[in-house]
Amino acid sequence: RKQEKPSPKRTDSTSRTARREFIKTPAAGKVAAEVARDLLTKTPCLLLGDQGVGKNMLIDYVLDQLGYEKEYLQLHRDSSIATVTTSPHRFA
Repeated sequence: RKQEKPSPKRTDSTSRTARREFIKTPAAGKVAAEVARDLLTKTPCLLLGDQGVGKNMLIDYVLDQLGYEKEYLQLHRDSSIATVTTSPHRFA
């Protein structure tokens, strides 16, 4: 009997993200619809929440549904509301 080799562990962030699935509960669906509406109307949107509550997963789901790509904005300790809102950013 041939022994199977264990599959390699996936450690990159893409594979970790791919294993999780967005579960569209009524509350999550409502927020997703509001975020989608904001993206489609080019209205700025800010998601606030504790680490691990699913903000990135929600955005990934909405962007996937709309066929958009994610654009990253790097913030640091010297970032301010003025620098974030007045800097030229390209929104889909």
